[in-house]
Amino acid sequence: MPPPAMLHPGMMPQGMLPQGMLPQGMLAPSAPMGVRPAGEGWFVRRVSPVKEVFVCSDCGNEYLHYASVHKHRRFECGKEPQFQCSLCPHRTKLKSNLTKHLRNSHNWTP
Repeated sequence: MPPPAMLHPGMMPQGMLPQGMLPQGMLAPSAPMGVRPAGEGWFVRRVSPVKEVFVCSDCGNEYLHYASVHKHRRFECGKEPQFQCSLCPHRTKLKSNLTKHLRNSHNWTP
């Protein structure tokens, strides 16, 4: 087992945890100490705390990142689709979605 200083900051060896106790924000091991089910590692991963949710004030859509709600309000919320597929009637609000549509539906390559 690598020394604790060599471990990823979000990981902790199970053997170093007090018996039956886990630091706040950690998942409990799925097996007793010293028993490792096939395919599972010896480490427990920290659970990310619940993050702030950003809500569009116009439509109520929720986003995990401020940049996402900002992009939504600039290009999507209450707007008509501005990108039209030249091969079919499909329309989309984002150019990246039109590119994906062309690749997936019409086997288009740039």
